[in-house]
Amino acid sequence: NSSTLAYIIRGHLAEARNAQGDVPKESRACLLPAVGAIHYVDRLEQLNFDVFDERLMVPMKNDWRHHLKLGRAWITGVF
Repeated sequence: NSSTLAYIIRGHLAEARNAQGDVPKESRACLLPAVGAIHYVDRLEQLNFDVFDERLMVPMKNDWRHHLKLGRAWITGVF
């Protein structure tokens, strides 16, 4: 089910966060898609793991919180 999948995704993202220190700072831009994955899983959890909820279908490009998190990750090199 979706909650199990979200749990697995969070585990993989936690591993990536822990390993990001091994990636040279100038190469960390390749990890920026993880910011979107984290944001998506957070939204999925807020919507009780209902993958068909229409609010989940709103493009992240229209969500200022995603832009804020992405910008912070870009500036700090940490997601």
